[in-house]
Amino acid sequence: MDYLFGWFSPLIHLSVFTGTEGGRVEIYCRYKDSYQYSNHYFCHAPCRYSDVLIETQKADIPVSKGRYSILNTVTAKSVSVTIKNLSLKDSGVYYCGVSEWGSDTLTKIEISVKKGKHEHKNMDNSSQKLPVTIITLHCTAYCHLWVVILVFYGVHT
Repeated sequence: MDYLFGWFSPLIHLSVFTGTEGGRVEIYCRYKDSYQYSNHYFCHAPCRYSDVLIETQKADIPVSKGRYSILNTVTAKSVSVTIKNLSLKDSGVYYCGVSEWGSDTLTKIEISVKKGKHEHKNMDNSSQKLPVTIITLHCTAYCHLWVVILVFYGVHT
């Protein structure tokens, strides 16, 4: 695998996602046809080999590692990455990466996690309320990120 060690084409657009402690973030990275069976990964900046948090093993097979999961869905030409149980330490710059011969293709994103309550309670379904906040961001033509959806779930009485 090749991971970026210092150069890449400048990105025109940086997507920033704000989450709450205890919540989760789902990131969808769309790619070109030629990347369908490439290795895809998600890393924390500066995206050295040791910064890779999770990577795909095979197309259409989900991989989970701790709080992270990743799935390359070939028919959608998209990789989804989920981070569960967000903490303040998760704030920072990340990349969706595609391994390529020579230098990798990276899409830069930023995650900002804020203090807050995220409660899970056992309640019967008739009184359960699930507020959902969805933020959809689109990149420019120079960016490989298609749509990123940030979802927070919380149960409030």
